[in-house]
Amino acid sequence: MRRILGIVVALAVLALFAWWKLRPQPPLGTVGAPRLSPPEVASFPRRKPGVAAAAKLPVQAAPAAPVPEQKAAPSRIPKPEAALKLLEDVLAKGNDNDPRLDRDFNDLSPQAKHLFRQKYGKLPAEYRNDKGIIVFLLGRKNLRTDEDWAFLRSVVSEPACLSLQDCSKPMPADDSQDTPGLEVTLAYPQLVALDEAQKALAAQGAAARQAKLVVQAAKSSPVPLIAAKAAALDRRF
Repeated sequence: MRRILGIVVALAVLALFAWWKLRPQPPLGTVGAPRLSPPEVASFPRRKPGVAAAAKLPVQAAPAAPVPEQKAAPSRIPKPEAALKLLEDVLAKGNDNDPRLDRDFNDLSPQAKHLFRQKYGKLPAEYRNDKGIIVFLLGRKNLRTDEDWAFLRSVVSEPACLSLQDCSKPMPADDSQDTPGLEVTLAYPQLVALDEAQKALAAQGAAARQAKLVVQAAKSSPVPLIAAKAAALDRRF
């Protein structure tokens, strides 16, 4: 009897061992793996019931800074009375290299030029340098009308200045004024007028006809130096 019981127990152990070997095995690498929890859903702050979300307003560009108003540059052309006062100051200084001569008298108004011509006529004939400066200013960049050119014709037609002390009286033969360059000084206004006419002739522009009339008038000048220079210009142009 015991022998039979032992055989039964042995068969049961074998059957249990066979079952253990033949049971289904889990996939490799999953044994003991922790169980993952489902992914967490991102949470957002919830609005209170009845409160609407704030609307997004369009982004507006900052207003442009106002552009400062550009003021026109002040004109360098002085008014007639101011131009005359400036001229008188230049003449009083007696500086032939005054920078204002090349800077402040361009494109004078008709009224200013009229005042300058009056100033020229009022100056004593012996003020040869001052008169020459006025002719220079009225000629350079200011010759635009018939009246402007008529003034130059009148200058080259003036009587000869015979002496710096008195243009109407010849200087004595032994006078110390008889120095080199005196002839040019005595004829200075006329020479300046002829120089302006020569520039216009050389430019061959619309003013050439008027310049030719100045040369023709200068050919009849009582000043030998002026008459000779005008004849040379007439042959050249």
